Parts: sequence; structure tokens; C-alpha cells
Amino acid sequence: MAAISLGNYTQPGENAGEGTVDAIELFLQKYGGEVAESYKETLVVMPRVRVRTLRGGKSATFGAVGNATAGYHTAGTRFDEDAQLSEIDIGERVISLDRPMFHSTFIDSWEEMVNHYDVRGPVTRSQGHALGKLTEQNLMALLARGGDATTGAITDQPGGNDMVYANAGTNGADYVQAIEDQVQYWDENDVPQEGRFGCVPPAQYRLLVDQTDFHSIDLGNSGNGSLMEGSIGRVRGVTILKSNLVPSTDTSGEATPSYAGTGKTNDYRVDCSDCIGVFGTPRSLGVVSLMGVKIETQKDIMLGGTIFKASKAIGANILRESDCGVLRTAAI
Repeated sequence: MAAISLGNYTQPGENAGEGTVDAIELFLQKYGGEVAESYKETLVVMPRVRVRTLRGGKSATFGAVGNATAGYHTAGTRFDEDAQLSEIDIGERVISLDRPMFHSTFIDSWEEMVNHYDVRGPVTRSQGHALGKLTEQNLMALLARGGDATTGAITDQPGGNDMVYANAGTNGADYVQAIEDQVQYWDENDVPQEGRFGCVPPAQYRLLVDQTDFHSIDLGNSGNGSLMEGSIGRVRGVTILKSNLVPSTDTSGEATPSYAGTGKTNDYRVDCSDCIGVFGTPRSLGVVSLMGVKIETQKDIMLGGTIFKASKAIGANILRESDCGVLRTAAI
């Protein structure tokens, strides 16, 4: 049997911050508290869109129904005559699971035993956070793709809203104007007001906090945000969500999604080089999930430690392009 060699594994005793080569340096130090865990990104988009949990199978169908147009009845005519009937376009979106996303690491048993703080808890929570981060990155990329679309799922549905505001990245007033334009686009296309949201990077979120005329509780505006807390509630009816996962790179040139190749059956590629915000509603995206975050461990006596693996099976795609929006500082 060939020898197993692991080049990348977790060493709880190595002080990476000091660039040390001593793998047990941290075991010799006393901490006033536990080592700080990685900042936990919370799911912000997924709880706000349509999610379907699969009990089996690899895909789910979401209906796409067009708009209906009402008219007036003509005296003496039947309601079932051709002149009185109108067609409603109906389509569907089939969303399939991607291959499971995962993160794995190895922890040496001896190093874990001599360590003076819990290792497994923070490691497994960090793995779950990594999977949630990848999920959110994919969902926000889909909102941007939907915003770029020029047509909808079926013939009578409009595409998304691709906005360009050159100064919105540094000017809070311009960012507010962009949100107002998104709201107007939704209103003009009969998008329901309930559940509208926008994902904003931290730098632009701070600009919005400084726009005290519309949100500060300190000015008596019904508790819609606060300078003291540095928070925002809603802007023109849109819930503002701070996230550092808003896409800002160009992934359009990546390999074509394939189940056997990239592991993705859904296309998350999009050019977001100058993206500073994405917008959506509960109808904008659909998500299929086979299971929640799954943590597995396997002790290997020959390696002298335990392998930890976290995985999640999920897939997502656009349902209604008209409900998606993207804000950029430059056109693509």
C-alpha cells in the first residue's frame, strides 16, 4: 500500500500570524479567551427567495406564468367566444442540484489533545460558514445575471434592470437615487412590493447610513435605522442588507458548467467587475436543496488524526428576470 502524504492540513499549534515554523508554539501560550473564530457570514438572500427541499431526485420544476390582460364584455356575446378569450403564456423553469459543495481538513489527534481550547467546534463552524458563503455568492451572482437579462422567461415578461451610476460607489445620494430607479422599474412592471431587498457592500452601506434624511431614528423617523447603531432598515420600501459577498469580479470566462466537469449544473458566471449592489424579490430566484449542511468525521489511526468534511447539496437559478436588478459604476 502506497504511503499517504498530506501537505495541507490544520495545525492548531502553529502560530500562522507570526510566520513561525514551530508547529506547537500556540500550545505554550496562555490565552485570556478562546482564539477568535472566523467572522460568520449569515445567509441573507436564501431566506428571501423561493426554496424547495427535495426528498429525492435531482431537480424541481418552478412555474413561470405570464401576465393577463382584462377587457370589457360585449353585450350579446358569450364569454367563451374567441373574441372574449385571451391567452396567458405559461412556462417552467427546471432547477437541478449541483454536485455537493464541500470543505475538508485534517486535525492531528495529539495536537488536539494537548491543546488548551476546543478545536473541533470552531473548525466545524468555520466549515459551515464557508459553505454558506459559497451559497450566497452564487445567489448574488444570479441576481446580477438576472439584472443583465434583456428578456424574461416567457415572451411577455420583461428582462432585468441593469443600472449604471458612475458615482454611486462614493456618493450616498446617488446610491439612493439608484434604489429609487430600481423601485420605479419594479412598479412599472407590476412586481409585488412585498419582500423587496437589496444587497449592498459595506463601503456603500456606510454611505447610506450617512444619508440621515430618510432613515435615522435619531431624527424620529419611526425607527427605520439609526446613526447610533450604524444600521439601515428600508429605503423606499426596499430592505437593505449589508454583505461583503456582493460579486465584484468577472467570472464570465470560467469553464462552462457541467455536472462531470465543474460540478455545477447551473450557470453562475457573470461579469460583475464594477458591481456595487444587487436587488431581488421572493420571486426572483429559485433554490433546490437536498439536505442541510452535513458534517462528517473519519478517524484514521495510520495518519494519527481525524478528517473533517462538511458538505451541502444545493442548486439555484433565476425564476423572474424582471424581479432582478444590478447596480454598476460602469457599463459592461
